[in-house]
Amino acid sequence: MVNYLRLNDIHSRTLRLEWIKLYSIVWNAKSVLFLLFVSWIFYSFTGFLIFRLMDIKMEEFSTIWKSIRTLFILLNIGNFPDVPIKIMAQTTSTLNRLIVIIFFTSFLLINVFILLGLLFALYYSNYMKIDKMMAIEFLRLLKYILVANFYITDHYNTMTEY
Repeated sequence: MVNYLRLNDIHSRTLRLEWIKLYSIVWNAKSVLFLLFVSWIFYSFTGFLIFRLMDIKMEEFSTIWKSIRTLFILLNIGNFPDVPIKIMAQTTSTLNRLIVIIFFTSFLLINVFILLGLLFALYYSNYMKIDKMMAIEFLRLLKYILVANFYITDHYNTMTEY
């Protein structure tokens, strides 16, 4: 039973350290997360207004909240070809089709490729930095333990010689 409690304590400590590491990684990337959020909300309102002004009856952009939800799903490219194709099928004007193409292409380029790529790069960079700091701290602790063990062993050996 004692070994199980020790093992459980080690796992909970490791889990706690990983959550602290994850929190600090996300906290260090808060500016890019904020930019991603602002861009997502901006495009949601813009899409809602554009498709309302073009008199396109799209269920995905009928309200602000549905527009936010649709672009959130589009942010992970879950419904990419579906939404633009539905809108393109409902419009006959070349100008409207060009607006739809520019809207969705710019949303994907800015949010998916640039901001999400930057976010993943920051996560990786911060993870490596924190991991390196933890490795250095572990090596310092290991050095301290080895030096202390050496002095204890050396003291024990010198006392047994007399």
